[in-house]
Amino acid sequence: MAPSPGVCQLFCCLSALLDFLLKPRDCHAGAVSEHAGVWPSLGRRDRRFLTQYLNQSCGNPQTELMPAEFGLGLWSPARVVLKRRCRRLFKHQRLSWHAFPRCRAEWSGWPSRGCRIGEAGHPGPRSDTDGRERSPPPGPSSERARVAPRVGARLAGKVFCPVPGCLCGDPARARGWANEASMRSHIDSHLAGSLPGDVPNTWLEERQRIRCPVCGLSVSERFGVHPTCRPEARGAAVDDTNPMEIDGLPLPTFQEIQSARTPTLRHVPAAARHMWNQLLTRALAAVVHSNDERAWRELLMLPQCVLCAPLRGGRRHKRAAAAFTLDRMQRWQEGERMALWDSRPVHARRRANSPTPEERRELATALGREGFDKKACAALLSQGLCPHDAETASALQTLHPASSPPSDRPLQSLPLAPDIAPELVARSLRAFPAETAPGPTGLRVQHLRDACTAGSRESFLTQLAAVVQLLAQGRAPSFVAPVLAGAGLVALPKPSGGVRPIAVGEIFRRLTGKCLMALVQQEARTHFWPAQVGVAVKGGAEKAVHAVRAWAQRHAGSATKALVKLDFTNAFNCISREAVLQQACTDFPALARWSVWCYRQPTRLQFGERALDSSSGVQQGDPLGPLLFSAALQPLAADLRSSSLDIAVHFLDDGVLAGELADVASALVRVQRRAAAIGLTLNLGKCEVVVLGPVPSAALAASFPAELLQRSDGSSRVLHDFEFLGAAVGSDSYVHNHTEARVARAAELLDAIAELEDPQVAMRLLRACAGYARVVHSMRCNPPLYQHMALQAFDTMVRSCFAGFTGIHPTAEQWRQAELGLAQAGLGLRSAAVHAPAAYLASLGTSLPACAELDRSFTAGPVVGGPEVTAALLALNARLPGNRAMAREAALGSKQRELSMRVDSAGWDSVLLAANPTARATLFSEAGAGARAFLSALPAGRTRMEPAIFIAELRVRLRVPEAAADAWCPRCDGVLDCHGHHAGMCVAGGERTQRHNAVRDLVFAWTERAGLRPEKERTGLLLPQCPDDTQSARRRPADVYLPALSGSPAALDFAITAPQRQGTLAMAGRATGAAAEAYARHKESHLDTARSCEHQGVSFVPMVAETTGTWDKSAMTVLKNVAKAVAARTGEDPASTQAAILQELSVTIRSWRARAALRRRHEDLELPVRQAACDGFLQMRTSSPLLLRSHVQLVMLALALRVITLFRLELRAGQALQGYRRQRFIVVLLWLWSPASLYSPSLWRPTLAPKRVL
Repeated sequence: MAPSPGVCQLFCCLSALLDFLLKPRDCHAGAVSEHAGVWPSLGRRDRRFLTQYLNQSCGNPQTELMPAEFGLGLWSPARVVLKRRCRRLFKHQRLSWHAFPRCRAEWSGWPSRGCRIGEAGHPGPRSDTDGRERSPPPGPSSERARVAPRVGARLAGKVFCPVPGCLCGDPARARGWANEASMRSHIDSHLAGSLPGDVPNTWLEERQRIRCPVCGLSVSERFGVHPTCRPEARGAAVDDTNPMEIDGLPLPTFQEIQSARTPTLRHVPAAARHMWNQLLTRALAAVVHSNDERAWRELLMLPQCVLCAPLRGGRRHKRAAAAFTLDRMQRWQEGERMALWDSRPVHARRRANSPTPEERRELATALGREGFDKKACAALLSQGLCPHDAETASALQTLHPASSPPSDRPLQSLPLAPDIAPELVARSLRAFPAETAPGPTGLRVQHLRDACTAGSRESFLTQLAAVVQLLAQGRAPSFVAPVLAGAGLVALPKPSGGVRPIAVGEIFRRLTGKCLMALVQQEARTHFWPAQVGVAVKGGAEKAVHAVRAWAQRHAGSATKALVKLDFTNAFNCISREAVLQQACTDFPALARWSVWCYRQPTRLQFGERALDSSSGVQQGDPLGPLLFSAALQPLAADLRSSSLDIAVHFLDDGVLAGELADVASALVRVQRRAAAIGLTLNLGKCEVVVLGPVPSAALAASFPAELLQRSDGSSRVLHDFEFLGAAVGSDSYVHNHTEARVARAAELLDAIAELEDPQVAMRLLRACAGYARVVHSMRCNPPLYQHMALQAFDTMVRSCFAGFTGIHPTAEQWRQAELGLAQAGLGLRSAAVHAPAAYLASLGTSLPACAELDRSFTAGPVVGGPEVTAALLALNARLPGNRAMAREAALGSKQRELSMRVDSAGWDSVLLAANPTARATLFSEAGAGARAFLSALPAGRTRMEPAIFIAELRVRLRVPEAAADAWCPRCDGVLDCHGHHAGMCVAGGERTQRHNAVRDLVFAWTERAGLRPEKERTGLLLPQCPDDTQSARRRPADVYLPALSGSPAALDFAITAPQRQGTLAMAGRATGAAAEAYARHKESHLDTARSCEHQGVSFVPMVAETTGTWDKSAMTVLKNVAKAVAARTGEDPASTQAAILQELSVTIRSWRARAALRRRHEDLELPVRQAACDGFLQMRTSSPLLLRSHVQLVMLALALRVITLFRLELRAGQALQGYRRQRFIVVLLWLWSPASLYSPSLWRPTLAPKRVL
């Protein structure tokens, strides 16, 4: 509708008014002419502003429309003056310049500032001055004398050039420098010849500076040559016999290397691993070839020099850390040693006080994301470290008493250690836990693993095995032993008071010990069994517990039997090294040289800045420590074993003596006497006496010391129930209370995990460390009949912990599924109460043959037929179907894994039986290998999931509804079910395409790493089959094209389907991956794609996955081949690489499904709110149309005036718009003015889907 005539008249009036307001004025012309010729001296900036002002006032009257002005404010002028913002520094400089007279003798800093250079009055600076060192010519003597006092006051504390004749050396003419460091560049200009004059040698000597022999500039005497000049200096000094000559400076001593404790990176950056392999291999080869002090110093200082952690860490500075490491490696390769050592970053030391809960959670989350599960749980329970003060050092030194050195044993007279193959070294490296801490030199096990790069792995392992062989044979220099055989010391506070020392040895020592232990393991078991079960005996603690429990049950109520638990004071640190080396050389010749080399002299224990000497005992953390300790104790243990005792067994320093009262008393006296000969002291305050019946007090008093029978307050210490090696032996109530106390201790960790903010990290810690594994020792050693209630309480605590960090509160049926294994669509949170019978039966059945050797009078019949085994068997069969019930012999002959799998399989069948068809399809899909991979993925990098996404996928896996009822999908006409399955197959919203592209790109990246030369979305694969065929050339059957895969080119076509689709629901409810397999066959037959590709010599491979991450069999074969190809190029394990591929794909697929579900659920909740807001607005419009019309018309009037203003300015500038643009503006203006458009419901109210009945 056209505007009314009155409105047109109003527009004309407003246009005339705007024309008057925007017309240029000449009001300032008089002011300009009035001051003509008397302008003060101006600088460049002031002159530019003045020129603009004059041009605007007296120039062309036409107004110029600036591009930045078009479309801005309603009443803005037609011309805009853009002014650059002035810096604060410029303002301060101007204030300081005006503080002095303009005509002065001293250098003003900017002598030509504010002057027009080139004019007669200001010809510019003198030509003989140099750059910014200009000084004005000296004025009259009277003027110089007049400003001299002020100059002296101002230049107090300044330094001037010492070169005679230099203009900058005159305090009256030069400004000077604040200090000598700022004058150094000027001195270097004299030394380089840029400025005339020679720098006095006395001036350089007084400041301990010399001239660099390479560049000739000044350098400190401490360095002798600039760091940037060292490569050139080495190049000039290198000879043909030693191409790797270093900088020639003295290297740090072994003590300095150990005491530095520089933090090192946990992983070598991927970009630096090849160079790290070269540096470490070269350092190892130098040790093997030279075996001198310098080679060992370089090897031990190498990690701290090149792998030191930069000051700024974290994911944000990951690339900077890699560049930092590469630069330091390059400098080491060029020969720099001391420069790298002196330039190590200095990190703030950790505080000794107890960390806050927030700090513990942050540290645990960071460790969990790196895969250090045990350290993460320890961080949650950490109470801090003891302070590094004199008191703690004194307590630690007390725990490491001084002792005389052992007798000298020439290494040449001892037998050689066996050869250590590189394969054994590689196996030992893999056996180390991922979270193994580094020694004082900073070298980590992960550093050695990262050095095993593809193409250089064999050479590195060869050199590493040679170094291990050199150490095992004791051929390393003796001066290396105090450091290499030493350790870093950490003090932890004990709950009962005191300190607990934790020694962390060097990686080379631990690796050598592991390799030697693997060589003598079978020999050690034969030597120690059955007197010692703590070394080279698998499950030795469980075997000893079952034997002692059977003995106690067999002699229950006896008045003549007794049992004594032995405990030695600080046994490992006090045992005589003379006895250790004597038994090692006699019983284990393969360990003789290495043991003597490590323990023949005191070793250094570095505690903060203090160093302690260890001259007795075996070192904690040494892989051979338990064996060497047991070897020294073995003569005593074997003597006790040959006596008339019923049981005499030791687990390292914990021993048990059981038998007749007199025999036990006699054996205790023998232990006290013989233990003192090897440096051990029996701690009677911690030893315990156990009687099984009414033993007279007089008989006890006559047999045992009073300290063993009574406490200081006179109460009896004689026990009837006792704990042995972490297991409870005694009555039913004692076993229950013991397990209950262990559950209570586990509650602290579960509560801490529940407070973590990252549910993916919390889930990983709960499954790996804090759940089932926390009480598995009690489950295997204690009868389940007596601890069932305590284990049920523990299961309840695990369930509460899960609800704490996920917010999911599953029902009993859903939690039973969560207790299943990952292969049964569960979460792996196994129930301790359910699996306790299987654990006990498996442990007891494995220990029965060993119990007969530990206890001469042991018989298996009463134990196997006892009530405890019968109750456990009944509890196990209660979890199994009737046709799968196990006999007693079969259950005792099975392993715990087999029995637990039977329990999980029975639970899986019961869950499937109670599920509807959709739930069955979901369960089978969740049981696939790809579907469960996201639960075992490391929560870092591409496998890290957002908390909301991870929790949404846990809901889908456990079939926990995310809404109370079904609703209409806000993106399509489908039903958004309460479980969110529709979000995985919704055709609207764009998530399906994004998910497809994300999966395609991820597989494309892995095939690139495999070297398969992939091509993305390649065209022209299908040629026309006939003249009328115009569609084949347009088709692209390959999302990823591989030129060669299994003998022919391959076209990988990706697709994601849902197991809940109606067409494949029945098949998906019978087998895992059935939906993906059916859709793969559909893709092959659709448009005859597979046959068309086959005619072109291309293998068509449908890469079909389900929304849970389960892949079709053919797709799994392709992924397996890709993993093998990647592993062959990188030197990694193929199984680990395949697991990594499945984890990344699972996280990607499930994350996009969760995003789609969360988005639709959020939009579904917002829809009623938007409808209510629109209805309220329309109701307000209906109730007060006049008020609404007046406001809207004012807004439209402002817009119309703005358009007219733009037209007027456009015409004044002479820049006419094109006709179609003018017409478009007019149409828009008329539409905005139209009252009908204001009241159109389509303008104010969004299109809403009609209400439908579900």
